[in-house]
Amino acid sequence: MAQPWITQQSLFSIGDVLTAPDAQISAGNRVWLHALRGQGGANAASVDQNGLVLGATLPVSNDWSAGVAFAHALTETQTQYQTVRGRSLGFYGLSTFARDAWRIDAAVGGGRLSQDSTRYLDPTGLVARADTHGWYGSAAITARYHQQLGSSAFIEPYAGAAYIYSHTQAFKESGAGI
Repeated sequence: MAQPWITQQSLFSIGDVLTAPDAQISAGNRVWLHALRGQGGANAASVDQNGLVLGATLPVSNDWSAGVAFAHALTETQTQYQTVRGRSLGFYGLSTFARDAWRIDAAVGGGRLSQDSTRYLDPTGLVARADTHGWYGSAAITARYHQQLGSSAFIEPYAGAAYIYSHTQAFKESGAGI
């Protein structure tokens, strides 16, 4: 199954939310909520992602704000013979620096991972169940420059980077009867 890849993509989605310009405001107090949703499929397999990110930012100075965020994501990959459900739960520190046309957004955090698997062992009729737990750490940063072009147009080149390290234990499977 592609569940480790799906879990990583889910965590990168959270990082994208945390470093997006609309997630954090450098002027004024702000509490925000962002929903995560994604789905797809290929070769008789399906993938679903759901979650939310809740955050709060406060101004530290005229051009710097800091905040915290909580993220919870659920993933599921499914084929005819196996279903794997993943869950991530994490906390993050956020920072935004905005001066003139420059803006830099950063987030660092980590949390807990868990996965549950159900395998159908056809044609035996046996069902194997397994679970694993682990943790992750992540960091993301984006920098952008807003250049106004007249009154109705602008360009905004940007660069960003994200890093995730995750560790899970081996699956412990039971119930297959073999």
